[in-house]
Amino acid sequence: VVYNPIEYQAQEKIKNDIIHIGFIGRLVSLKWVDLLIQALSWLQDKERNCTIVWDGSEREKLEQLVIDLSLENRIVFVGADDRNNWLHKFDVFVNPSYQEGLPTTVVEALLAKCIVVATDVGWTNEISDQKDLILVQPGEVESIKAGILEAFEVLDQSGASLELVQERFGVEEAVEKYFRVLSK
Repeated sequence: VVYNPIEYQAQEKIKNDIIHIGFIGRLVSLKWVDLLIQALSWLQDKERNCTIVWDGSEREKLEQLVIDLSLENRIVFVGADDRNNWLHKFDVFVNPSYQEGLPTTVVEALLAKCIVVATDVGWTNEISDQKDLILVQPGEVESIKAGILEAFEVLDQSGASLELVQERFGVEEAVEKYFRVLSK
């Protein structure tokens, strides 16, 4: 298997006073960001903030859900922005998508040393087998909540997948594999 290489320039990790959860992606129904917001509403007693980065057709609906759940002091929407401006600020990255191929943001979040909670869809399970990638069942608020709680417990595992992901998705590795295949 030759994965598409991903060039990611990691920035120095920000040390947060309280856990900072993040999502980066299009705000459309198949990303199931509403399930992330619902999962966070069940974690009222936990110290954390969440930043949702990007825009899309579901943004107004999601912002209203945040208001309805009284989470406006915990969840903020920042609109379209470069993910490099955010990944190094997150302790936990959540990808609650219904459908993915191989999600680039999950790879980049692991390269940024985030603990990642992602739905077990597409080829997400091929990205890493380390403790900093927590796979959850798609479409289940309880599963996302459990994954986030597990992430809180393994924050010390941040960066566990770094070398594996750098090797698996690095440009040099992809070029070498392509060369081997083409030279046969």
